[in-house]
Amino acid sequence: MATKRNTITNRTNLSRLEPGRYRHETERGLWLKVTEAGRRYFHVRGTPKGLGREITRKLGEFHPDTERPDTLTLAQAREAAAEARALFLQGIDPKTEKSGDAIETFGGLVEAMLSDAEQRGDRKPSGIKGDRRNLEVFLFDWKARPLGELTPEVIADRLVSIAKGRAGEDGKHGGPTAANRVRALISSAWRYAPAEFPNPIRGRHTLRPQPEVKAFTILPKDETAAFLEAVDAIGGDFADLIRIGLATGLRRSNLLGLRWEWLDGLDGDRPTVTVPASDFKGKRDHTVPIVPQAADILRRRRAERPASLFVFPSETSKRGHLGECRRAWRKLVPFLEARTKNGSSDVIRPGWHVLRRRLAVALKSVSNSRDVAGDVLGHKRGTVTELYTETETDPEAVRGHLERAVNQILGTVAEVVAHPNSKAAGA
Repeated sequence: MATKRNTITNRTNLSRLEPGRYRHETERGLWLKVTEAGRRYFHVRGTPKGLGREITRKLGEFHPDTERPDTLTLAQAREAAAEARALFLQGIDPKTEKSGDAIETFGGLVEAMLSDAEQRGDRKPSGIKGDRRNLEVFLFDWKARPLGELTPEVIADRLVSIAKGRAGEDGKHGGPTAANRVRALISSAWRYAPAEFPNPIRGRHTLRPQPEVKAFTILPKDETAAFLEAVDAIGGDFADLIRIGLATGLRRSNLLGLRWEWLDGLDGDRPTVTVPASDFKGKRDHTVPIVPQAADILRRRRAERPASLFVFPSETSKRGHLGECRRAWRKLVPFLEARTKNGSSDVIRPGWHVLRRRLAVALKSVSNSRDVAGDVLGHKRGTVTELYTETETDPEAVRGHLERAVNQILGTVAEVVAHPNSKAAGA
């Protein structure tokens, strides 16, 4: 969400505000946040005496329907903000004061942070799920541990163990990236600690993030033909999925959940697929040209399953469309190669994103431009595309480049094998 900072007054119609953050003009520390989903939360910001840093605490939610018993009016929010400022002057955290019980254990600290994030609704569920997983895997023995025992030395020892891959309940998990995620979890959770417990990570040289080396699983150009032969051997819906993915560069969720209503002009000579903003990662409509190889596959599937909502439906999936197809991907491991940014090898991690990277490399080779790959893949920043190719745009401007890139990967239309539609192998 684009950050928008304006002011509000006692006469502002809160129901008509656009997404953004709004500071009250006269009530010091009072803020209103309006999310993309239209929810409105009051927060108060301040620095408790003796803490030395600003904290943010949620006051409540405003509902356009002011008759709801759980709504917090602007007048009530102003009173709550004034009460919070009084507590700040006493060195008291309003969150622990209102709950009646100061947080004393690390598990309680993390739970307070995650519960607050869930109530605010401004954080992805996957991020909250990841924090809970890291708590259970790497810090399971800290959940009942008093905050006073978690000194910088204790935390540093645990982070070193995680970075070396020696942490976790069975002692076989971790790495630099995991250590950095756990470090961030501890530091973020500590914002909810009582004022008498200063953040043990802040300002500590020994607790700085670990260097990370990101690995990208790629499909080498000289292995593409063998890769497609292996895909043909699996056949079924999975083979169609691979080819549509290579021809469109759609992200996994959009590819697996591809809907017929997103397609336009499939029977014409310039068909397109438009992922709506509600389903697209960039929160904007994203249109990609459909090249002949993909159009042939889509027309065949439409004729075989005319009543389906999804292009790749599944009767056994709760979502109504095909899932990860992990067993099928594992059969393709011999044709995939993992490389890190500095050229060293890493574990092979096959998956749908390898299709986007292969198309990005082909687009870069035929156009000699990062911008073309960025337009097709839907990247907002050129730096992201550069990572892939280190290898709102008119889709027709890139159609020719996309057709040449797909020809390089899949061959001409006549060479594309039509696969009988059957239950996805390995799905």
